[in-house]
Amino acid sequence: MTEPVPDGSRRVFGLVAGHPEPLTVRLSFWALVIFAATVPLEGIQHLGPLGSAPRAAGLLSSALIVVALIAALPPRRMERTFFFLGAFVVWVVLSNLWTTVPSNTLSRTFTYLQLLGMAWIMWQQLGTTEKCRWLMRGYVAGAGLGCLYTVITRKPHTHGVARFAVGDPNSFGVYVVIGIVMAYHLFLAARDRRARLMYVAFMLLGVLAVFLTVSRTAVIVLGVAGVITIIDRRTLTPLRVAGLVSVVLVAIVVVIKTVTTRQLGRIGTIQTAAQTGLDQRTTYWRLAFNTFSQHPLLGVGANAFRDQAVLITGISRVAHNSFLGVLADMGIVGLALFMLALASAWVQLPQVLPRRLRQTWLAIGVAWLLGANTLTWEHLKVTWFLAFLLVAEVAACRTRNSSDVPAPPVSEPAAKTPIEVASA
Repeated sequence: MTEPVPDGSRRVFGLVAGHPEPLTVRLSFWALVIFAATVPLEGIQHLGPLGSAPRAAGLLSSALIVVALIAALPPRRMERTFFFLGAFVVWVVLSNLWTTVPSNTLSRTFTYLQLLGMAWIMWQQLGTTEKCRWLMRGYVAGAGLGCLYTVITRKPHTHGVARFAVGDPNSFGVYVVIGIVMAYHLFLAARDRRARLMYVAFMLLGVLAVFLTVSRTAVIVLGVAGVITIIDRRTLTPLRVAGLVSVVLVAIVVVIKTVTTRQLGRIGTIQTAAQTGLDQRTTYWRLAFNTFSQHPLLGVGANAFRDQAVLITGISRVAHNSFLGVLADMGIVGLALFMLALASAWVQLPQVLPRRLRQTWLAIGVAWLLGANTLTWEHLKVTWFLAFLLVAEVAACRTRNSSDVPAPPVSEPAAKTPIEVASA
């Protein structure tokens, strides 16, 4: 189902051209698309005083959206997810009063304030499903650039088994899996043959990049999210099944020819790693829970768990679990607000989304959940980017569905009987 095109307008690259939107509004939207492309590239730190690529794009988009709102874009009524996130950010700000590491907490406070601004920007701009789809395209493009960088440069991240990625291999691997899920959804929706070929090429490149990260977490996420994404008897026609089998076979051949035996050997130690503590992750999970037990209500302050880890283990490490990390840093109150913010976004998943889009978001949600349980993602842009993209998708579909409801037929007045005519 397509959205109506205003009179005198035409579609260009899927967007409505000729629509009377101010230039500042259109520029801020494309800045937001650029921002979406930088989300899977969050590990890039080569922009000098601007910091990371997402921060630079966020600053640009923030400036343009403010101009757009002043110019002509009316503010939208905020969804409850935004208010829950706002309450969580307020709790982060308050934690500066009791934190054990003031500098860490102050830095994390600025991060969450930026995330709150990003959420507001996304909500103001994403009023249609087509705009949401463009943010998916932006994310896929960014993930594709990251995959090309990974495959071409092959810069190792460890002294043992070489692991190639943009930033942390585990996080980047899951970012790419999320991009693959989005690319498959866009592939099914695309009508242009060249676009479909590009999505297939990205999926092949993405699978290779996931294996080059040598991330056991990412490989597991790839398998689980892939099954959720593909298994659909309504879309798995015989021709499409044949195409998927061909893509999988090509991917297997490329992986075998490119990934070394040592890298594949590390990936194959998933069961051993689970039995030996997931590279000491279980140690830090217990430490995070013990920290919470000593500070159950308030926690030790945002981003202060690292200091607790140094005191106990001598190594500054995160909790490697988003939920336990929030619990140790922000206490039970912070965890409750964090989970309310996320749940209020994801609970809307089955409400109004079309079946195919709902399945896509289910796969994305499972991929994020698996990643967040072994990685510290509560303060990363990918978490809140996905949450508010979903909120915008649901709102756009709800608006479109309500506009598609046909108006009730106007009933003709009943014909007068001969007795009524005579009495008149």
